[in-house]
Amino acid sequence: MTGDLSIHGVTQSVPVSFDLIGTSTDPWGGNRIGFEGSADISREAFGLTWNTALETGGVLISDTVKLVLDVEAVKQYSVSLHDHARGPAKWQSLAWSCVAGLRHHRL
Repeated sequence: MTGDLSIHGVTQSVPVSFDLIGTSTDPWGGNRIGFEGSADISREAFGLTWNTALETGGVLISDTVKLVLDVEAVKQYSVSLHDHARGPAKWQSLAWSCVAGLRHHRL
């Protein structure tokens, strides 16, 4: 999957590889699905170039940053206003954006 990531006013397309973690029914009867994904990005590609040399050699901050995402989605159903019948099921991307986050690294 590829998405747009904006950092420091620069937007780049970033490919993310996801693995299915599992599916489950929550206590309220909702169907949930979990994924874990990761991607490596270059700080320089987003205009983040500050660094400083270390006395022991090398630099303080690596150019490569690893992004780790834990994503959980809840199956949503569309409801007709006339008969309140459940429409076709779909995975809401809104549910993804509510719980997707970066873990371990901050820019």
